Parts: sequence; C-alpha cells; structure tokens
Amino acid sequence: MIGPDRGHSTGASCLWAPVRLSRAQYLLTLLAAFSVAVALRMGPLFWSPLPFNPDGIVYAGLVRETIATGYLPMDGLPADSFHFTTMLAIWETVVGHPSRFLSQPVIAIVGALPSLVAAVFAHRLTGRLGWSLSGRRLAGSLASLLLAVDGVYLHRSMPVDEQTVGLLVVPLAALVLARSMLNDSRRWYVVLGALLVSLPPLHNLDSMVALFALVLVVCVRRVSVRTLLVGGLVALGFLGYFVGYSWGIAALTPATVIQSQRISYAPGLLAAWLILVGLLLARFSRLGTRTQRLLLTGTFASFVAIAAVNAVRPVFPGMGTTPDAVVLLVVPLLIPLTIGAWAVPLGDRSMPEWLALLALLGAGFAIAGMSFTATLTPEYYNTAYRVQTFLHLPIAVFVALGIGTLLDRMGRVVPRQSWRQGVSTVAVVGVVICMAISIPVAFAGLEYLPYKGVTTSGEFAAAEFSVTSLPEWTSDDHISRVSRYFSPGNSGTNTTLHRVAPVFDWIEGGPPPGCPTVVQSSWTTTGAQVFPQPPIVIDDGRLWKYMHANDRIYSNSAPDPLTIVRPPGLSRSC
Repeated sequence: MIGPDRGHSTGASCLWAPVRLSRAQYLLTLLAAFSVAVALRMGPLFWSPLPFNPDGIVYAGLVRETIATGYLPMDGLPADSFHFTTMLAIWETVVGHPSRFLSQPVIAIVGALPSLVAAVFAHRLTGRLGWSLSGRRLAGSLASLLLAVDGVYLHRSMPVDEQTVGLLVVPLAALVLARSMLNDSRRWYVVLGALLVSLPPLHNLDSMVALFALVLVVCVRRVSVRTLLVGGLVALGFLGYFVGYSWGIAALTPATVIQSQRISYAPGLLAAWLILVGLLLARFSRLGTRTQRLLLTGTFASFVAIAAVNAVRPVFPGMGTTPDAVVLLVVPLLIPLTIGAWAVPLGDRSMPEWLALLALLGAGFAIAGMSFTATLTPEYYNTAYRVQTFLHLPIAVFVALGIGTLLDRMGRVVPRQSWRQGVSTVAVVGVVICMAISIPVAFAGLEYLPYKGVTTSGEFAAAEFSVTSLPEWTSDDHISRVSRYFSPGNSGTNTTLHRVAPVFDWIEGGPPPGCPTVVQSSWTTTGAQVFPQPPIVIDDGRLWKYMHANDRIYSNSAPDPLTIVRPPGLSRSC
C-alpha cells in the first residue's frame, strides 16, 4: 500500500498500487488523453473541410470581412461575438489560411484543453485528500480521459462556437476565486480579473454561469467577514461589468444583445433558483453523507430521466422526441454519474478545488432549473442543453475520485493482489466505456438531432451561388444559415428567418415559394431542416411536382445533390 502524503487521508492507494507513474509517464498519459480529445474534435473534418456547425461558417464570414476592412462588422453583430471573432481573425492573419478551413482545428485544440484542466483539478484535490503521488497522477489521468471521451460534452465542445472557449475560462475563474478567498492573495485576484474581463465579449450564457459560480463560491466558503466582503464585491463588480458592457455596446454601436429575453422574461425566477441552490450549498456540509449522495444522485439522474421521458412525449412542445438510439447511448452515463455523486462528500469546503467544482455544479443546476420552470419554449431548451455542458468537468473529476476511493475500499477485502489489479482494470475501463459509448451522439445526423452539424462543400457552393447571383431566394434552415458567410453585414436572425419563411410555409401546407428555391434531395428522406423543430420530410410526389413546374437554374453533383429552381416569370417575390 502506498501511504498518503498529507492532508485528509482517505486511504485511497490500493487501487493504484499495481501502477506507479513517474513524472514523465504522467505527462505522456496526459498528452495521450489530450490527443484523443483533439482527434475526436477533429472528427468532422472526415466528412467536410468546413467547420462542424453552420454558425462556425458564419463566424468565418465575419472574420473574412474583419480582415478585409480592418474593422469588426458591427451592424447586427451580437455583443458577445467580439472576442471570438477577433480570436479567429488573429489566427487567420498569423497562419494565412482562411478561417473556414482553419477554425475547426483551432477549436479542436481549445475544446480539448478542459481535459487538462480536469486533470489539474483531480490531481490537486486528491493531493489534499492525502492520496499518494502515483494515485494523484492516475486520478488526474482518468479525469482527463473521461472528459475527453464524454460524448455529450463532446457535442458542445466540438463546434466552432464562442461557448467552447467559455468551457475553458469559466472553471478556471471559479477555481481562481476559490483560491483567492482561501489565500487572500492579491495576485490571484489579478488573475481572476483577467479571466472575468474576457467573458462578456465572449458569450453571455458563459458569463451568466461564471456569475452564478462566483456567487456560490462566496455562499459556500466559510471565511472571514473581510474575505467574504471582497468575494461579494468581486461578484457584484462582475455583474455590473456584464450588464454595463452588454447594454452599453448595444446603445453605443450597431451591435445587438441577443437572447436577453431569456433572463428578462423571468428575472425573479432566476434569482429564486440562485437563492435556492445557494442555500442548499451553504448547508451542504451539514447534511448527512447519505443525504448528500442521494440529493446529488437524484439531481444527476434527472437529466438522463428527462431524456428518457422526452422519448415518449416532448418535454418542450414542438421540439420533437428523443430517438430511442440516443436514449440507449445516454443511459450508461448513469453509472459514472452515480459514482461521481457518491464521491462529492469526500471533500470539504476547505479545499478550493472542491469548492470550485461544487459551485460549477450549483451554477449549472440553477440555470437549468430556471429553464425547465420558466416556459417550455425552444429558447429555454437551448439554454438548458447548453448549460448542462458545464456540469461535465466536475463530474469527470468526482468520478475519478470515486473510482479510486471505492476500489481502495474493495481492495482491502480482496485477498490477492492479482485479483485487485484485475478488478481495478475492469472498473476503470468500464467507467471509461460508459462515458465513451455516448460519442455517437456528438456525430448524429438529422435522424437523431433537429439540425445538421456538418456542411458539405456542395451545400456551401449552392449557398454561395444563391447569395452572389440571386437578389431573392429561399431554402431550409441549414442552407440559409450557411449563406450568412457571404453576407456578414446582413447576417442577423431576421435575415435568416426571411429566407426560410417561404419554405416553412410551403412545408406546412401553404403555397409554394414564389422565388428561387434551393432544394436538397434529402428533403424527401431525412427532411428539410426547420430548426428548432425536427426536420420535416416532404412527400416525393409533391416535391417532384414543384421542381417540374419551375425552371432549373443551378444544380451540383454533391453526394446529396442541391438544385435551385425559379418560377417562370417570377410572378411573386419572397
């Protein structure tokens, strides 16, 4: 048995006894986990050289115009897109390669970095619990690998999107504040300030999660009145900066604040959820260990339960049901979720890592709770799905902690070391498989998700022809979003809705579009995209009749061919 080094001893050493990692081996293990994370996030390049998500192509258009003019295209630009657009513009300028080809590799690296952050959390937390050096290294390696192969987390850390950067910044901000309050060090507050300043120009939801995490760190941590006051001032200062930046930019520039109605619709409900979670976390350490574990297990399991219920009946009306295949891929997550919930009470609020992880969990629960209790609209569905992503890093760390502790206790009653090694290997491999089995969810197509992530070169070419050659045209949601690459100065949501409205009306039984229409062959199989609703399949005879009643002005030979047809004489406009 490898004895504990220091701090709160859990005796968690037997698990790691068969394996001793040197410093070099530990670094190689982390490099391997990071490489797996990068490779998975580069996966979309197997199907297309373009960014995984249509919004990534829109960002590439913003970058193209920014570099061409030397200024951000402020007209209609969301106030929380400045940071990400600027970052991609810098990368394109330095590398000299168009952002529409460069951004996916860049975001693959950025999206993989939280796996290293998870390793840091696990290594330092287990060190405070008295684990041996080798045990801490293996815990860090396991946490890193679990987050790297988590399919649900992959789905939100793979897109070329500003939230992907926030998934890295927000956990660091929570940790730095926890360390600042523990050490009362001005240097840590400087680091915290640098992290927080970057968030409002980056993403408004990430800023909200960070704000809630800051408040919850202050609520949970028992500190002196002076330190509590400083932490409270940090949270209030960030709130003032967040609000002032967002509405100041909108008032002084042509930029806009998007999705703010999600907060303004029910601010009291949002505050109530924050207060509720804050009170629960403040009293969390006073609850019995069994109560803590039951509370967390039920909360974690509720997310899987919602996905299962949604397979029978839509929780959010109009969003469609969860396919059975997706439910089957997500259900195995209940095993690591239960292990993670069991491990949370092993730490306490004297540990800044534990405090930051608990605050991140609380922030995600509060905003998700508000989303499920406000109004069941697609906007709140999107909020709940996005915010649950921030729960995965804390869960990966606690799963690594739980596996080590549980197997150590089990190892004490297993008579032979070879048996202990076999049990340990099966347990670790098993929990990794439970996480990795959900990877297909990240790459699922229209049969399973309400939108298509990958954009093919043929779709991009059809969108380019439409924008550059036609004064008016219409298509489904996917092609309309992709087209915003070519017209970033008019890339707002209203423009997209204008382009898709004629097709939407026609699909729902209205008159056919009276202007050029980009039609894709898969509309009769997987369906036309009408996000946030599920794709709608158009009857083959109805589409054939429409195609042959109009003039064909464009077609390509893509695997899923696209055709542009135009009504003779253009008697009506879009």
